[in-house]
Amino acid sequence: MPTLAMAARQPLAPYAPAVVALAVGLLLDNPMPTLEAGVPRRRLYRARAGWYATVLAFATMATAVTLPLAEPSWHGTMLRNAVLLAAVAVLASVAVGGRAAWLVILVLTLPDLLAGGTDDGTPRAWALLAQPPDSPTAVVVTMTLVVLALTCYTRWDARPDLGLADGGT
Repeated sequence: MPTLAMAARQPLAPYAPAVVALAVGLLLDNPMPTLEAGVPRRRLYRARAGWYATVLAFATMATAVTLPLAEPSWHGTMLRNAVLLAAVAVLASVAVGGRAAWLVILVLTLPDLLAGGTDDGTPRAWALLAQPPDSPTAVVVTMTLVVLALTCYTRWDARPDLGLADGGT
């Protein structure tokens, strides 16, 4: 009788930071754009850079709380993904608004989670979130996104809410 070979399961540990990143966009929604208009630009850059650093620290610390639940071999990947996905959430909040940033995280994470592993359990080359912590590509992409997010967020801030929650009025 033929047996069916089970495909190796993709570990969930590298995707735990995605849950934290889903909430990061909400931390970037700007409730006071009118007040910021009167603040000198240099002071505003410093304030936004400080908040950006706080958001990255929050994402990293929230992920660090879940580290004991994962195998030690995944700890570096989880922390890298926390920073990577937080930077993506910041970029998404600048591009589409803080309240919609979760959708960008979901769209980027799901294909990686659902199709990023091969039959033997190794990550595919394009599955960035499942790459080992010492993957040069993943490290370069993460650092590039961190710098890009810092630059965009300090210059343009998160987009204001488009008013879709109240019917677009």
